[in-house]
Amino acid sequence: MARHIGRAGLDLIRSFEQFRPNPYRDAVGIWTIGFGAIRGLDGQPVAPTTPRLSPAEADALLERDAGRATGAVNRLIVAPSAQAAFDALCSFTFNLGAGALQRSTLRQTINRCEAAEEELWVRWDMAGGKHLPGLRRRRIAEWSLYADNAVWQAAAPSAPHRSGSGQADARAASPLRGEHHHEVTFAS
Repeated sequence: MARHIGRAGLDLIRSFEQFRPNPYRDAVGIWTIGFGAIRGLDGQPVAPTTPRLSPAEADALLERDAGRATGAVNRLIVAPSAQAAFDALCSFTFNLGAGALQRSTLRQTINRCEAAEEELWVRWDMAGGKHLPGLRRRRIAEWSLYADNAVWQAAAPSAPHRSGSGQADARAASPLRGEHHHEVTFAS
């Protein structure tokens, strides 16, 4: 059964993308509108001439694009996770695209039911060859949502749970913890 992005995931995306009713160039120069959409209501790439969006239209684009990210997470992540962890992965995929999730060590780690530590998230903080503080903040927020809420117990009961602060606690569980948008590069 396919899962759906929850309120926490949509709110996280909204908080970082922020509503912009008129076309604008993102950090790497891609025309964008609404909550980070690179395609308008008509499915065409956003351009300077793309009509202004109402908040309801921007929400419709967000739902469309978040649905694409959600489909990719459903397809690529096979390990069990809490809803908040799924939401964090949807936000990551919304921003970076399905290809980034597919080739990431983050996905491989999660699918092995191993702890996906913060470092696996924050390494995806580059766009246009530059480390961007906003992308780093986003990756930390995604990891925090993932790490604080994504505990599975069946696959690795002996691994310590890590709280959002990175401290191991006594719980016998392990954190489980688009084709969209922007060209984001990986820091090697």
